[in-house]
Amino acid sequence: MLFTGNVITGCSKTGNEKLTASNLDRVTVGMKKIEVKAILGEAEKVETGQFTLLEKTTYYYESRKAKVTVTFLNDAVVSKEGSFN
Repeated sequence: MLFTGNVITGCSKTGNEKLTASNLDRVTVGMKKIEVKAILGEAEKVETGQFTLLEKTTYYYESRKAKVTVTFLNDAVVSKEGSFN
């Protein structure tokens, strides 16, 4: 099994107004990355790994009031989780 990975970090922990529980509820399994970005904005950190024929990408969002993780396989959401204060 071959694995390669990249980590890209973005903005600092600011008040991402799109990062809400109701917006996370709008993210559904099968959505494309571009659709998730339209709902939640740009991720704070992105990790990408290659596993044989699959590409796994994880978006990490964090603000003062929320932490959210969205995981993709080959550009489709497979899981999401979040905690909101």
